[in-house]
Amino acid sequence: MLRANCSLAPKRLCAVLGSLVLLSTLIGAGFWCLGAPWVLPFAGVEMIALALALWIYARRVEDGEELWLQGDTLHLHARCGSEVRLWAFPVAWVTVRFGGHTDGLIELACAGQRVRAGARLPAHRRAQMAISIRQSLRTAGFVGLEPN
Repeated sequence: MLRANCSLAPKRLCAVLGSLVLLSTLIGAGFWCLGAPWVLPFAGVEMIALALALWIYARRVEDGEELWLQGDTLHLHARCGSEVRLWAFPVAWVTVRFGGHTDGLIELACAGQRVRAGARLPAHRRAQMAISIRQSLRTAGFVGLEPN
């Protein structure tokens, strides 16, 4: 799993948003009762803006890549927003590269097809992940690996 570390799951995010809406509504209603009726509509606009920001955040929580080895095939499942892509590489021919590009991503190449992965990982973990992928392929007894 190559994903960013997100501190809130979508369900908890909704719970936080719900409690903020409730608190803001109570404060706005209190000001309404004290003779300041415009606080409540402004609190409503604020909550709509916050809900929109949290919705945008929640859409991107699932972004990232998944790699798995199944038989003699290395699979890569990448998700970015609503776009989902799937690649399958025969492990006997796949090469794993790291650090050859300015963006510092992990590159999987096979039969002229190149896919870069690991954009959601912190930079210091990408090298470790490339090494881990190489070791997994070596353990499975496959060749086609390029040195760093």
